[in-house]
Amino acid sequence: MRHRSDDDRATASAYIPVSIPFEELEELVISDHKKQFAEVTARHNIDSAHAHLVAGLTHEELPEFCSNIDAAVVVMGAISRNRWKRLFIGATAERTLEHLPCNLLIVKPDWFRIPDEIAEDRTA
Repeated sequence: MRHRSDDDRATASAYIPVSIPFEELEELVISDHKKQFAEVTARHNIDSAHAHLVAGLTHEELPEFCSNIDAAVVVMGAISRNRWKRLFIGATAERTLEHLPCNLLIVKPDWFRIPDEIAEDRTA
């Protein structure tokens, strides 16, 4: 994501908070999300000042976050998990797209391949 006011990048991730009364389990889930998020941001050299971990559903939290920082574009990874229902865009990306106040760029990972039967249907 880019702020419209400068060239710094910001990273955000959302997770579904545990809504059961076991505080210890909830703390473990939050701790695990924080650890994984820190690993990803470190691997991609993203400064902690531009990394934001938010509790909630991505399609609800990301649009609000983008509005708050006046984001111009969101870059989101997506893969098709269900061949026919999600041929071009993932479910989270699709739901998020409907609510974003800015442009969205969807990127498939290098390893992703269209299943043979879908590729054949596209060439027919």
